[in-house]
Amino acid sequence: MKLFGALLKRNSVLYWHSIYVRLFLLLGTTIVVLIVDHLRKLSFAVVFYGIVQQPGSFEIPIVWLFLILSPLLVVGDSINSLVKENYPLVSYVPLQIYLGTIFVVVIITTSFIWLTWFIILAGWQYFLFSLNVLIIICVTTLIYSLLQIFISPIITVFIFLGILVATIAINHFPIFSQLMYSRYGTEVWLQTSISLIILIVIILFLSKRIYKLDFLCTKH
Repeated sequence: MKLFGALLKRNSVLYWHSIYVRLFLLLGTTIVVLIVDHLRKLSFAVVFYGIVQQPGSFEIPIVWLFLILSPLLVVGDSINSLVKENYPLVSYVPLQIYLGTIFVVVIITTSFIWLTWFIILAGWQYFLFSLNVLIIICVTTLIYSLLQIFISPIITVFIFLGILVATIAINHFPIFSQLMYSRYGTEVWLQTSISLIILIVIILFLSKRIYKLDFLCTKH
């Protein structure tokens, strides 16, 4: 535990120095947008209502897209550098412990962003939906963080942007449609839970694949 704690402190500092500018900019913008929505008496469910596409039309819920994408943009390429550049400096530490500290800082950051939404928009009025958003966003951000280690962080952002656009276009898009209150329903939680388990398996798979990286070749 002492090793994990010391490593968590080290990686938290490195992570913070990598994300703080993006965090302040995106979170500041988010707070302004949500305070305006709060003053307009818009609830958590309304802000995250999303869209149900009708035949012959296509609309993009800009605020929803910005909010869902913002945790990924905050993380940015920070995990790529944390693993490829900074892990070799402490390579005596088991990789699973190192990744564990990364998972912690990513989940804390994502939860903090979600908590901002929750507090400003009084999310406790829609607690189950708010919790649903938190779980899906945390799992998504972890996959995003790991995937950028294997491919370009910029490409990774565009992959997830494409997934979110597909979610907007397809009313019954798996998992991510549950981030819209207009499509949310407890009756599909079994399907969503199975999908989340699959995503967690993907996280474990990507974590294992990191062992096969040649850090000398991947280092920037």
